[in-house]
Amino acid sequence: PGAATALQLVSGNSQSGTVNQALAQPLTVRAVDSNNNPVSGVSVTFTAGSGSMGTTTTTTNAQGEASSTWTLGTTAGGQSA
Repeated sequence: PGAATALQLVSGNSQSGTVNQALAQPLTVRAVDSNNNPVSGVSVTFTAGSGSMGTTTTTTNAQGEASSTWTLGTTAGGQSA
């Protein structure tokens, strides 16, 4: 594969949960090159708009994937990471 050119959402989107609690599934993304091949060894930073991430910076694995858990913030309503 070439250099990573994009991140693709793999799983963890559109979950709902209780304020101040961790979501059931981690957020997972895949780094890919311009030919859509997964790229390992890419540094990925997760940022919570509210709440906190279990891991803020991690590196993609052999499948080009990186994950982090997310604990929601203390205010009910839509939240994003």
